[in-house]
Amino acid sequence: ASDVDEANNIVGEPGTGTFLENASFLDGDYTAGDDNPTNPFGTPTVYYSRQSGLWSNVNTWSLTGHSGAPAATVPGAGDIVIIGGNDSVYLATNLTTPNADPRSCAILKIERGSALDIGFNPASNFSLVLNHPNGNGNFRIACDYDSPSTFQFPGGDYSDFNVNIGTTELYTTNPIAGTIYYLPNGITSYGNLILSPLGRSNVIFPNNDLLIYGNLITRGQNADSWFCPVWNVNYPTPPTARIAKTITVNGDLDIQGGGLVWYGGGAITQTFVVNGDVLVNDNSAIDNWDASSARMSIGGSLVNNTTGAAGGGIKTPRECDFRNIPLTFFGSNTSSVTNQRNNPFTRFGTVTIDKGTSQVDSLIIDIGGTLTTPTNNWLTLRNGTLVFRRTNPNSDFTISTTTPFVIPETAGLLIDYPNNSNNRNVLIANSNVNTNDVTLAGKLTVRAGRVFVGPTNG
Repeated sequence: ASDVDEANNIVGEPGTGTFLENASFLDGDYTAGDDNPTNPFGTPTVYYSRQSGLWSNVNTWSLTGHSGAPAATVPGAGDIVIIGGNDSVYLATNLTTPNADPRSCAILKIERGSALDIGFNPASNFSLVLNHPNGNGNFRIACDYDSPSTFQFPGGDYSDFNVNIGTTELYTTNPIAGTIYYLPNGITSYGNLILSPLGRSNVIFPNNDLLIYGNLITRGQNADSWFCPVWNVNYPTPPTARIAKTITVNGDLDIQGGGLVWYGGGAITQTFVVNGDVLVNDNSAIDNWDASSARMSIGGSLVNNTTGAAGGGIKTPRECDFRNIPLTFFGSNTSSVTNQRNNPFTRFGTVTIDKGTSQVDSLIIDIGGTLTTPTNNWLTLRNGTLVFRRTNPNSDFTISTTTPFVIPETAGLLIDYPNNSNNRNVLIANSNVNTNDVTLAGKLTVRAGRVFVGPTNG
């Protein structure tokens, strides 16, 4: 009894007893029950969504199922809440003042196709957010209208929801260009993550390594909505000092709108690893704005559907510019650098091909539009076969000029121009110097097209 303070709901110190004396290691969920030996906790009430609407509306809820009669009350802190049937439940919210309508429950489940939008109510507490057996839906959180601001999560344990690929959507409500919103530090994983800024707001990733179990989807309204691994100032919440970090996406990176942009990191390396595909939509971009230290690895395909346009009030060119982003293609599969529409601009800096452990796995470059590469020391083949298969390219493909080029034993280079009416060439060692030998330990295949080893006039 000396270790229990019932007035302040404290177990342990500071009390007159010795339990947890000078201990700082306790971290976990806890509960307490009454002394009824047959039913100490009572039977929790289960609330089912029965229509889309406000949490505070009794007509939103039923005690018998998703098509049952309306409940007499709404869920509270000790209840179980199941949102399903493609319903969207939301909390009343104020764009500038937090906690207009905070809500809580003991257990929350959101079925795939359904959503809970808590708005700007960070004082909410959902205790345990658990996996729904039919798959998991969308949990939406708004940020403070004011800039700069950091997203604030309500209380609760989201680990089961995340591991089972539940979707978290973070959105902003301020359309003013240049506004800045930070993902919260200390949150190290999500299931699927959707970033939805309004207007030309910028969203900054947290100051820690981040794992996304599913897909990362960005829904900026144009390429001037930036999604940045880091910004050019320290973080507003601890830890504030910027660190080198890795953002890993186990699924796809789907840039439906906005730009993945490195900015302000200086020599602090920010690494993006995508195990699936990278898809870049029409009005979008990938860029390194100020030559910050950057790296990117792609396990699947790069699909560049950008328009290649500039201007129109948008400062960020709508293209994929990797000139200051060292790029590695990895994975035991055949993937592509390609497009499905438009005439995109794709600009490579240094590229490493590391597909599988032999020549079997391939990266096929068949993208339309404009593809630019450096002229020296930019392409490294480690494993797998690089297949160059562009139809009517608008420029020669230069692999090396004055530097060596090596095709190792477990790698290959395959040239296949299915229609080369522009008479474009593949240029290797395109200079009359003695420093640009080609070492062939693997396989060089010319199926169609023209490959020059040495200058074209030699």
